[in-house]
Formats: sequence, C-alpha cells, structure tokens
Amino acid sequence: MIGYLRGEVVAIKDREVIILTATGVGYQVMVQAVPLTENEQVQFFIHTHVREDAITLYGFLSFAELRFFELIISVNGIGPKLGMEILSSIGMEQAQAAIMQKDLKTLKGIKGLGAKTAERLCLELGDKIEPTAEFAKLTNTPEISDEAIIGLMNLGYKRSHVEAILKDIPTEISDTEAVIRYFLQRV
Repeated sequence: MIGYLRGEVVAIKDREVIILTATGVGYQVMVQAVPLTENEQVQFFIHTHVREDAITLYGFLSFAELRFFELIISVNGIGPKLGMEILSSIGMEQAQAAIMQKDLKTLKGIKGLGAKTAERLCLELGDKIEPTAEFAKLTNTPEISDEAIIGLMNLGYKRSHVEAILKDIPTEISDTEAVIRYFLQRV
C-alpha cells in the first residue's frame, strides 16, 4: 500500500495529477480541487483504493483530511469519488460541521449526494467526528476546548443545547473544568 508521496507535479488534468518521485516513478493521483502547477514540489498523504479492475490513489494535503476521507467512505453508499466530491465541494471543516449539525440542506447540495445517503452519513458519523477549532469558528461558538464540549455531550447533553448556553460564556473562562462548571450552573 502506498501511504505517502513526495515529488514534482509533471502533469495536471482536472482533479488528477501525475507526481514524479525522486526514484523516477510517476504516480497518477486523484486530488481535491486544490491549486497546483506543473513543476511544483508537492507531498500527499495517500489512500490506496483497490478494486478488481483498478488501483487508484487519492491524495490529501494533510493526514487529518486523509483520515476524514476514510471515515466518509466507510459509510455504505459513499465511494471514493463521492468522498472526494464532498471534500472538494465544501472542504473538511464544513463537511464535519454539516454532518455534526445534521445540515442535510448543505449535504444534499453536493453533486451526487442524495437525501438518503446524506441522512445515513449524519446518522453513522455524527458521533464519530471530533470537533476541531475550525468547527468552533464555523458554528460561531466562542473558543471553548473541544474536551469540554465532548465531556458535556458525554453527559447526555445535545450539542445544540451546549452551544446555546456556552455562546455567552465570558472569555476569561477557558479551562475545561471551568467551562463545564459554568454550563452546569446554567442548566
């Protein structure tokens, strides 16, 4: 299995690039809609997809994107092409936010993603995605540690309820225990 490639872009066509590595081997890699130019040095974390009739490499700029892609394609009905379309259309952070918030309107707006598959995506992955700092910015919540939000969700509170109460939290309250105490005093 190929897990990582570094080299020079020698050809680009739509979302497909050929990367010439230091060993002289050129690899064809499917990528998201990212601006690349020929002769540019690049590095990609690779998902190797093996089928009976083809071996396809999918490249990602970060390890987090690779892991999220692999999580997406674990859902029945979502293959690598649709997984790439999701990431290319709205990006990893917005996709995570849409799944966690069960934003079917955003998800159904992605080419090739129907209503039932979007619902399945939210149902199967909603609790598997760990919130990131970018997620907090997208949902307009103050900078609160992910640990605090996850801790409160593990206590049985819904994310929307947690966010509603914590949206007005004073900025000086930042450590996890203080955030949880603040929340519990206002429930």
